[in-house]
Amino acid sequence: MRTYVTMILCFMVLFSVATGIGQEGPNLWNEPTNAGNHQATWQGPGAIDFATTSSKYALVLEGANWNGLTAHDTQTLANEIIGTGVKWVMLSIEWGLYSEPYPPTATCQPSQGPHCYCGPKAACHNYNFTALDQLVNALNGAGIQVGIRLFMHPTWAGGQTCSGFSPPCGAILSAYMNTFTNNLYDLAYNLATRYKGKVAFWAIWNEPNLAYAFSPQDLNAGGGYLINEYMELIQFPAHAGLTAVIPGALTVGPELYTPNGGGNVKTCDYYGHCGWLYGFGWWEDALLRYYDTNFPTFTIHNYSDTNTGSYNAIANTWNLVMVPLGKQRQIWLTDFNFKSGTCYPYGEQDIVNYTRSLYNLMANERAFYFSLTDGFSNDLCGDGLVHSLAYGWAVKSTLYPGFQSIVSGH
Repeated sequence: MRTYVTMILCFMVLFSVATGIGQEGPNLWNEPTNAGNHQATWQGPGAIDFATTSSKYALVLEGANWNGLTAHDTQTLANEIIGTGVKWVMLSIEWGLYSEPYPPTATCQPSQGPHCYCGPKAACHNYNFTALDQLVNALNGAGIQVGIRLFMHPTWAGGQTCSGFSPPCGAILSAYMNTFTNNLYDLAYNLATRYKGKVAFWAIWNEPNLAYAFSPQDLNAGGGYLINEYMELIQFPAHAGLTAVIPGALTVGPELYTPNGGGNVKTCDYYGHCGWLYGFGWWEDALLRYYDTNFPTFTIHNYSDTNTGSYNAIANTWNLVMVPLGKQRQIWLTDFNFKSGTCYPYGEQDIVNYTRSLYNLMANERAFYFSLTDGFSNDLCGDGLVHSLAYGWAVKSTLYPGFQSIVSGH
């Protein structure tokens, strides 16, 4: 298996001259491979000490800015996060859910109310930070390292027909690209201004290699290349907005989707722009080859059938991309879980067992369990350690204490 990996790396070098960054047609590494899915350590001699044992356990709270959260809700959620014992938390927020009232209005004036915020680049907009304020303050006060992930633009920013998790919702229409980048800058600027000194790290966007998250109508800003377009429309403006306020802001990314099993995958956006996960000029390679300063900590997601899928995804990033490029750095698994939900085919104890096994495989990396809650559905079988709002955020009888035991080392 190791010999096969070496052969693939050789092919990548030999063909590198003939392929272009992010090209839309097939390149010379255009077939998925499981060759990197080997059971081996990805820490080479003199590897960076990425995370101490005590801090590799981490947690995501999705929808942390939902306007329907009450003060009681946010206190309950903060207490449940603190109760797990984790020291790192990602508060994942949806830009489209910030806007108030709903459906979102494009502009406002400061005289119209306390939730009207302005920035250097664009018109003022209504953003309700109340729930996020309460969560950040409670967690920060408990000594937890808080991160914020922002993604999912509102319709007034991208011109698309929806804001959500279906492919059309990731669209950014050609006529809206300046509106999008200027307002993303202002959102990042306002978040940084509000949470400077309280938020330890920032994740810019979510799973940009999936259509629901990023689907530019044209690739003009990126010179015809999808990955360049992502940098121009997403990373550069958001990073500039953050660092205008916090020059040394720790940004992590790119929050890439990796498939079941952790191997290679080809994904396409809503308009048919496609790219592979691995290979010269494709997502992971291009982002580290050409834009490595934007990703001092490299982040990926994985939802595999078992714990080995996430392990393999991290190993592939290290062995197939970072080591050949000589750009080794921290790898965080910022979303992980197994299959979907805790009723079928897995029960709560199965999820506990796989989670424990994954953390045991990871000597130094950091992994964020997705998610604290089942969100806002009426389903009893979500991924969360606790049930949804409909069930009062009640802890799950096996999964929550099981996760506590993992974090505590028992």
